Amino acid sequence: MSAVGGIPVAGGPAPAAAPRRELPGPLALVRVLLLVLLGATVLGAIGLSGSALAVGAMGAEVLGILLYASVPGVLAAVLARHVRTGGPRVRWGIVAVQVWVIIGGLANVGDGSPDGFTQLVVPILILVLINRESSRAWFRLPVAERGQPPRFSLPHMITWKRDRGQTALEYLGLVLIVVALIAALTVGGLGGRITEGLQSAICSLTGSSCPVSPGGSVEAGEGADGGTGGGADEGAAGETSGGADGGADGGSEGGADGGTT
Repeated sequence: MSAVGGIPVAGGPAPAAAPRRELPGPLALVRVLLLVLLGATVLGAIGLSGSALAVGAMGAEVLGILLYASVPGVLAAVLARHVRTGGPRVRWGIVAVQVWVIIGGLANVGDGSPDGFTQLVVPILILVLINRESSRAWFRLPVAERGQPPRFSLPHMITWKRDRGQTALEYLGLVLIVVALIAALTVGGLGGRITEGLQSAICSLTGSSCPVSPGGSVEAGEGADGGTGGGADEGAAGETSGGADGGADGGSEGGADGGTT
């Protein structure tokens, strides 16, 4: 059927469907940043687990902290998968996760930790990108006009973008960008700072003594060893000097008395 003056006419060609649109550049960057949040969460979870195992504090409380700290990263990965096909709910879900992360960063800043400022960079950047006009317009599009993600197929990965969507080079570029950003955050100390913050929370809950920073660790038993060693050394030195002085004084007095007599 075809339409003449808005009236369908049998036997004519069907009206052409609206072409699918490509994902805007800001939203493509949002997907990458969401995966970066997932990577930072994984690094923090690994560091926290290692610290808890090192001090023998792995228990229900530590597992609860791990689960709570992992929720934003897991949600970020799920939302990154649905950015291309999702509607307004996906957009508001991304906003909610970033607000969650920002509140955590502000709480760290309020506690006097400078690490909170580092935690605010990525979520604020995501909020700026997702609230641009092109990003908001994308989530308001009908489902039929949004570009569908191509299914994974190894024989068809190495094709032109106009034929299928993404090429192998584009997949490789995305992976390299994510790896580079995670490496930059790691070198900058973000993963270590997250681990230190969670580790200090474990120590406060368990009452254990554990290193707070790589250069300022506090180990239980150092004071006792130092006191014992110092006391033993001082006692030995006092006894030796006392014995030597007593012997010298006794010998001198005895010799003098014998010579006079």
